[in-house]
Amino acid sequence: MTIDFPLPEALAQLFLTAGFQQPTAIQAATYTAIYQGTDVLGLAPTGSGKTLAFLLPSLVRLKEQAGKQLLILAPSQELAMQTAEVCRPYAQALDLQVLPLIGGGSVKRQQEKLKSKPQVLIGTPGRVLELLQAKKIKWPQLATIVLDEVDQLLAQKDNLTSKILRHGPKHYQLLGFSATALSQTSVRELFASAQVVDVLKTDTSQGTITLSYLVTEKRKKVQILKSLAQVPGMRGIVFFNQVADLGAAYEKLQYEGVPVASLASDEDKFVRKAAMSALRAGKIQFLLTTDVAARGIDLPQLPFVIFYEVPLNGEQLTHRKGRTGRMGEDGEVIVLLEKNWLPDLQKLDNSFQEKWLYAGALQSTPPVKSSGSNTNTKKNKSK
Repeated sequence: MTIDFPLPEALAQLFLTAGFQQPTAIQAATYTAIYQGTDVLGLAPTGSGKTLAFLLPSLVRLKEQAGKQLLILAPSQELAMQTAEVCRPYAQALDLQVLPLIGGGSVKRQQEKLKSKPQVLIGTPGRVLELLQAKKIKWPQLATIVLDEVDQLLAQKDNLTSKILRHGPKHYQLLGFSATALSQTSVRELFASAQVVDVLKTDTSQGTITLSYLVTEKRKKVQILKSLAQVPGMRGIVFFNQVADLGAAYEKLQYEGVPVASLASDEDKFVRKAAMSALRAGKIQFLLTTDVAARGIDLPQLPFVIFYEVPLNGEQLTHRKGRTGRMGEDGEVIVLLEKNWLPDLQKLDNSFQEKWLYAGALQSTPPVKSSGSNTNTKKNKSK
């Protein structure tokens, strides 16, 4: 393994244990600037190791700034908890404490744990702002603030992230990471004076992603999902645009005996955690969800992403399909397409090819061409 930046030996060993043969493009390109305290906006494809790109230099820098804290904001509870799990072993190797601060958790318990002065805070904007306003998080102690999936954070209706950043004077280092951030005016304005590191076109960490669609009627989509469940090796995320459609499909598939779970923003945090755990453990074939699971969620070797309908826009397509084909692994994206929606799908990406469902298995006629990916064979695991 070759690491071209000053990573402490303890972290280098953890990095190797995590399956990385060498730093990814975004990790190598941002380390020095982050370590030196520069504001950075990092742009890289989904599944390219962005989490460790901001964690490693931030933790090393934090270790050298006694009494300071690192605050990482994520747009969903799932992403915040995943980031905390990734961060813990690296933080512990440097004798740093990690505290998740997410909505749905006991605020009193979180307030008690803040008394032990943990150096790494990872949370969702609502809960973090609540604790800042209650003066349980001390603003002057924040050395670095990371906006993970920055475009989604700034696009949230209540704009809590902007309120957090305006809570006190700008004495902190600001980092932002995403795969699509520059498309948003608010992101460009916030990071106008930051160093922009864009490896979207040069990163080669993705595997081959096959893009296809199945023409069907809306009333037959649940039956198609049941048939797809019979395909050997079928395991994936099914994305819905509407929560009502998700709920109806979930009930029908459960009734049909298909191993599924649902993940929606209005569900209890324990139900959501159980759903993610079931998918990671291979206990279910399909996780039915909305955009709650579209950003940053790392599911190694997830073979399929299925769209119940055409994505609403290109940004949504990018992030949802990014749950598969991560770190050199191959994947397939399938859209359950009503015929009159084909022009809309082609506007988002004209690489999709038609597939036929036959005898309970996927048969392609003609052979489906892979698209939107590369043939890189690295088998690193994303964090």
